[in-house]
Amino acid sequence: MLNGPVYPLLVKDFWPRCDIVEQVDADQEYKNKVAEDPENNK
Repeated sequence: MLNGPVYPLLVKDFWPRCDIVEQVDADQEYKNKVAEDPENNK
């Protein structure tokens, strides 16, 4: 634990932000984005 004052906003800003994305989900999102505008996303 930390000793002394803790600055929650500072800690929150510098805390690593990670998202776990599976390849299947990434492929599905890609297909959805391409399907939204097939003319520009060939």
